[in-house]
Amino acid sequence: MKRIFSFILCFAMLTFAFSAEKKSPESTQTSIIVSSYNMLYTFEKGHRSYTVEREQKWHKRKDTILQMVKSQNIDICGTQELRKLQIDYLFPDDTYNYVIAPKEFDPQQRLMNNLILYKKDKFEVLENGFFWLISYRKWRHCIWAKFKDKQTDCTFYVFNVHFPVTREAGEEGKMVASKTLVENIKKIANNQRIILTGDFNSLEITPQIKHIKQSGLVDSKEVSKTQPQGPNFSYNKYSTRYRPPAHPETKNLHIDFIFCSKDIEVESIKVVPDCINGVLPSDHFPVVAKIKIKK
Repeated sequence: MKRIFSFILCFAMLTFAFSAEKKSPESTQTSIIVSSYNMLYTFEKGHRSYTVEREQKWHKRKDTILQMVKSQNIDICGTQELRKLQIDYLFPDDTYNYVIAPKEFDPQQRLMNNLILYKKDKFEVLENGFFWLISYRKWRHCIWAKFKDKQTDCTFYVFNVHFPVTREAGEEGKMVASKTLVENIKKIANNQRIILTGDFNSLEITPQIKHIKQSGLVDSKEVSKTQPQGPNFSYNKYSTRYRPPAHPETKNLHIDFIFCSKDIEVESIKVVPDCINGVLPSDHFPVVAKIKIKK
């Protein structure tokens, strides 16, 4: 009888140990809080675009940007317009690392204004690179990286862009950028899971945004499981009173987007209009989405 009891006990213990080793459903998917955030440039003294006003504005708002990123617990952020002096101040610790243009293309770090921030303890960069969006505008570019979640081994691509403004390249230039972007995403990601962030300087009804959607990527706002939160615009002109002019064809006046491939679940998305201690962190509100990627 004792032998039978011992055998049953050993079998139960082995069964428990085996089941404990099996991964739970939660561990086979990656939850990510991803953001697209134009943080507004400033310039060092001696730069041709430096002004005292911009420097004073930066000193007022730099800590509010940090508070914004931390309060939203952002895992991956496609940023625009950051200069090296801003990056050195905002992200000096070990929480975040970032992906920038390769040194051979940017030895003087002029292109650091468009980078991908990510939490070092959560993700590993497997590959990364960049490409020009417009061949005759040698600073409008796309930064991309292939990431692996260190806990689940889920892999996915992130692309981050900053499209030109109309006065710089016209609507035709934006369409060139959109076509170049879609073409390169297809070549690089090859139908794998994709997140695309950026300041597109374009409304959702424009041909360049429609072209991105026609490529198979979806606007996170349109597929979110919950109602999108926040204002219907993302550019605030660095004023709490600013409201963009109404458009006859759409109520959504965002120019900052988070697109993703159809195999990614969007749990929620919001535009965060926080004014911290009376100071706007930037002239854009961050767009923040919670997504899930299954292994």
